[in-house]
Amino acid sequence: MDVVRLYLGSLLATLVFASDPAPGQDYRAELRKLQPTVDAAIDRGVKWLVEQQLPDGSFGGVHAGLFPNGETALSVYTLLKSGLLPSHPAVARGLEWLKRHEPQKTYSTACQMLAFEATKEPGYQPKIKALLKLLLRSQTRKGGFEYPGPPRPGPDMSNAQYGALGLRAAMLAGVRVPPSALTRLMEFALDHQGPERQVRLPADPVMEGPGKTGKRKDRYDRTPSDKERNGYAAGFFYDKRRPTVTGSMTTAGMGILLIVRDCWGKKIPKAAKSRIRKAVELGLNWMRQNWTVANNPGSPAWEFYYLYGLERVGSLLLQDVVAGHPWYLEGARHLTSGGLQAKDGSWTRRAAGQLTATCFVLLFLKRATWVGRGITGKNADDDVPIAQWVSEDGDLRLRGNGTPKVALWVDGFSRAIQEKWKSGRRRPDIRVLRVSYYVDGKPIATVEGKPSRMWKGETFAAQYTFSEPGTFSVFAKAELLPPGAKRHDADTKTVTVVSGALNITVVNPASTWRTEMGRALAGNVVEKARIKVTTSTEANRRSAGDLCVDGRETTRWLCKVDDAKPRIQLRLSKPQQVQNIMVSQNLLAIGRGGRRPKPPAAVERIAVHINGSKKPTVEIDLLLDQPTRVELPAKVKLGTLRIEILKRSSGRTGSVGFSEIYLY
Repeated sequence: MDVVRLYLGSLLATLVFASDPAPGQDYRAELRKLQPTVDAAIDRGVKWLVEQQLPDGSFGGVHAGLFPNGETALSVYTLLKSGLLPSHPAVARGLEWLKRHEPQKTYSTACQMLAFEATKEPGYQPKIKALLKLLLRSQTRKGGFEYPGPPRPGPDMSNAQYGALGLRAAMLAGVRVPPSALTRLMEFALDHQGPERQVRLPADPVMEGPGKTGKRKDRYDRTPSDKERNGYAAGFFYDKRRPTVTGSMTTAGMGILLIVRDCWGKKIPKAAKSRIRKAVELGLNWMRQNWTVANNPGSPAWEFYYLYGLERVGSLLLQDVVAGHPWYLEGARHLTSGGLQAKDGSWTRRAAGQLTATCFVLLFLKRATWVGRGITGKNADDDVPIAQWVSEDGDLRLRGNGTPKVALWVDGFSRAIQEKWKSGRRRPDIRVLRVSYYVDGKPIATVEGKPSRMWKGETFAAQYTFSEPGTFSVFAKAELLPPGAKRHDADTKTVTVVSGALNITVVNPASTWRTEMGRALAGNVVEKARIKVTTSTEANRRSAGDLCVDGRETTRWLCKVDDAKPRIQLRLSKPQQVQNIMVSQNLLAIGRGGRRPKPPAAVERIAVHINGSKKPTVEIDLLLDQPTRVELPAKVKLGTLRIEILKRSSGRTGSVGFSEIYLY
């Protein structure tokens, strides 16, 4: 399903930077053959990821409890890097959620910076600047990054890697990164590189000259060879308590150092430049000796985390060949074969969980670290979105992007029309009266042209929002003045040209409940009032009643299994004007151990009591697949709200509850 197909040939996933390989080693040809498989895998993965979004715009995976902002920020960043525009409903909802919630940990802060920067919108720069200050609070004196405490287990290379990614996001957004932070981070990374050892290096499968990093002349991996030879190697490790060198930490160490280099830019001290080059070369030789894309070398877990780290190294070096291997070809082939991708489009690994694993894989397949034309969903040269759907058929070239709100525009006219309208001129004398757009044969929008002047590339853009899922046929018609006509009047016969059809698939329509959820989030008085929550029972400490009003769909209150009359009461410290209540069960199961558990029992019917009323103000059946709006008979000054669960899908017993209650 073409959910996020970006038509720039194979540019998005197969950008190449270095010189041509030796004869007989044309891995690029192999990559071109693999491209349709990669495209299809990305489409399925992004479709699955969009469908995991929770009602409030957040994403909840196995790590949502520890990193509530991190899971959402990583998912939004992945969607942006996969080609969805900031205006895409799923991305827009995710960004709004992130703007409402300040992150608490290094991982979450850095991922939020990545997401905001990936929009390429200047309005996010102040937020990125504020997040940079927050991030730097987690940097230690010795340069590493750690979990904010207490308790503070100390800095490690994984936190440091995300700290570096946050610094890079700030740099790309035009926010100044303190040089002292870069110096300390470099020292920390170098301090976590293992001892330099003389080793026997294997022959490189692909011989390719060393790449160049942008305009700099500093080269890395200067000794490729098609023969075995002696060399020196040194990988990186997680922390001083666990000094085992692994692939994921070695790619992390090299990535950190390359990011430090890029953040310094031309102002990098000569000594630092030399130390970084040597450390990266030692790391690349360790990768040579331990090369694989099938697992994380030196570790039984975090395979996809390692591959995303490998993507960063390859992209930051601007090289297609890392440690003698065409890293993208080998990694993409592994990720798209052997049944690694589930039928639903996701990837799963026990340590990372389904959501995070899928994000890591998509970021690898999209070469997310590469900064260049086409990767972020916008062209570097202008604000025209990359086409998600393209029709080259017909005399009118049509483009489309986004779902369920679709941007449609004209990208030009066929060669036949241009030649016909030239009439000896250098440019075709095309004068457009209007362009009309159609969905399944019905007109949806008309954009007037300016027939008094020649067409100079105007796009006649229009938007349309789909309210139902399905596949729709979209085409456009343009009315043109005939060749030689200078003006339009009643006697002028116009010429109509028609585009081919775009078959647009909508999987996440602009439904009524999402619109209502937007109202609930905007007007929710829960965030303004101090609320005391009491419940009949609580299943455990992680299912407390106040989790219903914490502003996060990833947490929930659950009653005990044997609770015969489950109920929850909210007492507001100061009464608030309310007319609507939104009750969310969030039955979208959150993966544990990389797999989805059996969904909890569902609440089917509730009674709502307002301000201590003995009789229910409202009794209502709850929707199972979306939040339920409870409209009160009239606007009231709400002091207390009691919700009694009258019926559950599991019968008279079963642990049930709510993820969030909104008052607006």
